[in-house]
Amino acid sequence: MIAFHDPAKDEAALKALEDRSVVRLHDSFRFLKAEFRRDSDAAKAWGVSSVPTLLVVDPRKDPGAKAVLETVAGKKTPQQLRAVLQKSIARGSPSPGRS
Repeated sequence: MIAFHDPAKDEAALKALEDRSVVRLHDSFRFLKAEFRRDSDAAKAWGVSSVPTLLVVDPRKDPGAKAVLETVAGKKTPQQLRAVLQKSIARGSPSPGRS
């Protein structure tokens, strides 16, 4: 999972990832926090055009937009994030220990 953010702005948008109901799902994912720069190679490669953006990716695929399973853009509530993560788990997206 990659969380694109802008460190110059309020990071409250990423706070939902720290909610207890979401933290319970953390063991099913690996997290990477990436600083967003509009014209950066990373933003282009992953298809990110705004922040905050959370990408659930398939680690078995080559890095880039084709590996993205779910995209969550904009500030979301813990309940909304939990629903996306649970959906990804139910779909069988690989956890860090599976290949």
